[in-house]
Amino acid sequence: MKNNCKYDIYFAAPFFCQGEKELNLKLLTQIENLGYKVFYPPRDGLVAKEKITSTSSWDFISNKTWVCDTKAIINSKLIFAVLDGRSIDEGVCVEIGFAAAYQKTIIGYSTDDRTQFPWGHNPMVLAPIAKLINSTKMLINTMAELVD
Repeated sequence: MKNNCKYDIYFAAPFFCQGEKELNLKLLTQIENLGYKVFYPPRDGLVAKEKITSTSSWDFISNKTWVCDTKAIINSKLIFAVLDGRSIDEGVCVEIGFAAAYQKTIIGYSTDDRTQFPWGHNPMVLAPIAKLINSTKMLINTMAELVD
């Protein structure tokens, strides 16, 4: 994939509880140790919770977060989306849809047996995913295959 993207990978994942943060850090570290430049919203984007106290306008913060994250998706070669949980995080769903609209390659990471439907994840989320992986070993092989 040759282009002028600022980032190799946009890391879309829920990041609200300790377990999510630990998984993200583990995966993020493995990806970055492979030499890829990653945009991770809680680290590289706006941290909305910290900005709420400095302004009275949630609309202002929401808009700034949207602009920051969507620009990062546009400026990334590939999207890596963590799909774990009883249902896929709604922010991740939006990031997947936005990335699909820009025809970005999307890798889904799913190790959780719980899904919204008996047959698996929602097809509107799965359809734009180029490759679905379920282990860190697959992660390393897939990154080498799809990013470079």
